[in-house]
Amino acid sequence: MKLKIWIEFYVKNIIIKKNNNLNCYNNNNKPIGYYFDNIEKIFKKCHKNCKNCFSAPTDSNNKCSECKENYYKKDDELEDNCYLEQPDGYKLKKFNNNIFYLLNA
Repeated sequence: MKLKIWIEFYVKNIIIKKNNNLNCYNNNNKPIGYYFDNIEKIFKKCHKNCKNCFSAPTDSNNKCSECKENYYKKDDELEDNCYLEQPDGYKLKKFNNNIFYLLNA
């Protein structure tokens, strides 16, 4: 009976192992800073610049859906990267979703 209860719990919830502790989360309640890996069926940590993300980062794309505080996206970039420092040739416009805009654009 205990095994059946554990299996039902595992199917309905996702477990994150962090610092040797297991934390359980419901599939519909994604923890901040994690994305769901459909292959391994676990939540994995987003790129360090992301507050939230939608999938695993690559070398050229952080895959951030939302940046951490004081990190910003570039307006002309197709990738979903977040930057802490203002890139050369860009100006931060805080009144418009906190995005770095190309100068003279």
